[in-house]
Amino acid sequence: MKDSKKIETKEVVINLDTFAIPLAIVIAGVIIALGIFFANRNKTTSDATNTNTDNTATGTDTFAAATTSVGTGAVLGNRDTAKVAIVMYSDYQCPYCQKFEEETLSEIRTNYVDSGDVIFVFRNFPLDFHGDITYQSAYAGECVLDQLGAEKFAEFHSQAYLAADIAAVNTIAKNLGVNESEYNTCLSTQEFKSRVDADFAVGQDAGVSGTPGFVVGTLDADGNVTGKLIEGAYPYDSFKTVIDEMLAK
Repeated sequence: MKDSKKIETKEVVINLDTFAIPLAIVIAGVIIALGIFFANRNKTTSDATNTNTDNTATGTDTFAAATTSVGTGAVLGNRDTAKVAIVMYSDYQCPYCQKFEEETLSEIRTNYVDSGDVIFVFRNFPLDFHGDITYQSAYAGECVLDQLGAEKFAEFHSQAYLAADIAAVNTIAKNLGVNESEYNTCLSTQEFKSRVDADFAVGQDAGVSGTPGFVVGTLDADGNVTGKLIEGAYPYDSFKTVIDEMLAK
């Protein structure tokens, strides 16, 4: 009889603790990566301010097609004779909006608005991360427009940029000559909040994603503007190119 062989079995013990920490690190990394991906994918208008700003003309600037309307915005120029409109969507706490007005707007007015060929239109695009002051400034501006008209509004608009508080805004309005009692009531009741909200909604519909945003296009009898979207404080030559293109239509 053959001797039976004794087969030994060895128990293999895997210590899961040695894998736990590296596995947790990998999982955490995946979660963080996914979070960043979806956060960037779902960015809202509020964190898009001042994108594509301070650009210089390259001779190859291309701008997307866009449509918007004059609405109830303050209008500089002769709407009866103008063939083209420039509609500006801006935020009172936007430094690049201020830059555009200081460096570019006067040249546009001199060469196109004063001649009656173009109108320039102000519409509101307040961004909520700038806080309550940007909304209060917008409401105040509409109160000024209602009382004093577009030219005085334009003065208010240029002076109210980056105001530290509503007291500073009120001082600007009063120095321009508003009836203080009527102005105070208008501001405290937010009489023109719906107008400001409507400006923002129409701006979004036009494709505006940051400030300043402009739609430059041909103007029809109903106040509709069909042309191109310029996002950012581009220099005068970039605006001139688009304006001339629209005037030639």
